[in-house]
Amino acid sequence: MNTRASLTTSSQLKQIQILQIAITAGPAIAFFTAIVMYFSASGITDMMSSKSVLLISLTAAHFAVLGLLFPISIVLPVRFLSRFKKTRGDVASGKLVIAAHNIRLILMVIPAFLGLSIVILAISKGVLYEEPLYWANVASFFILCAQTLLQFPTQKRLDQWYGSSFS
Repeated sequence: MNTRASLTTSSQLKQIQILQIAITAGPAIAFFTAIVMYFSASGITDMMSSKSVLLISLTAAHFAVLGLLFPISIVLPVRFLSRFKKTRGDVASGKLVIAAHNIRLILMVIPAFLGLSIVILAISKGVLYEEPLYWANVASFFILCAQTLLQFPTQKRLDQWYGSSFS
């Protein structure tokens, strides 16, 4: 039976898992802040036009950033790993896997925070009540949450994502 060494030690896997939860928690807090703001300020009206060039531009920028960073978050960590000589089961290589996974997470948390910031701005200006379409800016947050729930790091998944970079 051919068993390959793990890419990380169990301790390093725990570090990756804790970081995944911590990074997802930041935008989650911002999302719940937006929800509280939305319901606590529901009487605010017409402080800013729903046709605000600023909000429209920010929303377009948010989706452009998401469209750019999502595919990069899949490719860049593997490209990062390809720059180093690595051996499975080596502690130093495990640290490289942690760094690669951090790159992946950071590239997904950027659009999540941007989208949630736009929602919070729209709530604070009273726009979200007249134009709920701006809620679409939470899409990147939900993608990050889905990624965390559906692709939570395990040894098997790390091997799928990064294993081809190892000898």
